[in-house]
Amino acid sequence: MEDDLEDVDKSPSAGDGQSSGSKGGESVVNKSGLSPRFLIILAGCSLLVSLLLVAIGLRFITSKRVAPPPVAAATVKYITTMVRPVPQPDNREMLDFILVYDVQGRAMITALRMEAGFRSLPRFKSFEKNPVLFRETVYNFLLQQNAADNTAQTWRSVFGQNLLDYLRVKLPDSCPDIIRMTQIENL
Repeated sequence: MEDDLEDVDKSPSAGDGQSSGSKGGESVVNKSGLSPRFLIILAGCSLLVSLLLVAIGLRFITSKRVAPPPVAAATVKYITTMVRPVPQPDNREMLDFILVYDVQGRAMITALRMEAGFRSLPRFKSFEKNPVLFRETVYNFLLQQNAADNTAQTWRSVFGQNLLDYLRVKLPDSCPDIIRMTQIENL
């Protein structure tokens, strides 16, 4: 037994940093102090991580090259023209008239305000060249009207179509497109 103890004393210890031989199931430790079993597990994990990264990289590269599947054959209609509203010039003129006329032997004074709207620029320019002729023509027409009841409804009907038709005949170059009575007042 003493021989066995001498062998134990002569063998280096595990804490010296030297490797000990494996005889009959003893564990072997390398110079770094890590067991071979741990090193195998560490190498296996690093191999799995690197394979996983390679697989992700290949998937990313192949997904970039593959075109998306074509959409079912849909008919696409292209718009070749676009319709926009045509801007209408807003050429309006407000005109005031004071009419003095006899109704059943009594003198009546009526103040009227009308709005003339021109869509055509040449007709508006013609109106601007000679507004006195236009006002005089409208005034003479209004004096000829028989507005015995002198109501707003009667004057609206006079302004609505009658005056517009009259101006189309008398002043075709400066006839407005729209005529509207905006105010009436008996004085």
